[in-house]
Amino acid sequence: MIQDSIDMLYELLDFSSLPAFNSDRAMEGGYESQERVTIPLTDEAAHATYYLACLDSEKAKYRSIFHAVRSSSARGR
Repeated sequence: MIQDSIDMLYELLDFSSLPAFNSDRAMEGGYESQERVTIPLTDEAAHATYYLACLDSEKAKYRSIFHAVRSSSARGR
C-alpha cells in the first residue's frame, strides 16, 4: 500500500480500526476525525526522538527543511 499524501493518510485513518498516534504538530494541521478520540499522553517519561536523514549528495536539496527543523527546535516547538 502506498500512502503518498496527507489526505490519503487521513482516509486510511478514518477507515481503520487500528489505533493511530499523532502529535501536537500533526494536530495543528487541522485533521479531526469524527470516529476517533484524541487522548493526550501526559506522562513526563513519554517522549520520542526523530531523526532527519538524506544522502550527502542531496544535502542542498533538503537544506531548507533541516534549517526549519533546527529553528523550530531552538524555539522549543
